[in-house]
Amino acid sequence: MAIKVGEVEALFRYPVKSMGGEALQEAELGWHGLDGDRRLGLRRMADRSGFPWLTATKLPELILFAPVRTDDESLPTTRCLALSAGGSVYDGDVTVLDGGALRLDVTGYEGDQVVLHVARFDFEPDGSLRERVWSLNGNEGNEGAERTLRLDVHHAKVETKEG
Repeated sequence: MAIKVGEVEALFRYPVKSMGGEALQEAELGWHGLDGDRRLGLRRMADRSGFPWLTATKLPELILFAPVRTDDESLPTTRCLALSAGGSVYDGDVTVLDGGALRLDVTGYEGDQVVLHVARFDFEPDGSLRERVWSLNGNEGNEGAERTLRLDVHHAKVETKEG
């Protein structure tokens, strides 16, 4: 015998912890909860505690951002949002290039300035990573704009000993 305990009036999913949610008409429900709900979070890299996640408790402005989720696998890009330790916000697209490299085309809101950046991450055959970041100058769009190299770092793969 089934007992009615209530009715669902609205259904929301929050893809990124502490960010805005999205209204749903329907959702898949599994042992882990709603599909796609709180599967991503912003991590404070310098925090070595058992809870390194950046939440709206620490940064209330997070709830003003709403991630965009798409299930369209034909799209070559994914939207991204990043927050710097200095409080700057970066919004843009991540594209997977041939060979597995990642390209980020982002707009940075750095204080009262808006700065366009392109970042590229190349995964080398030896397991290392090359990271380059350029700022863009000009109004010709990303392809025609003058680029100024801001960062060029080669991250070597480090072997660790277990024990």
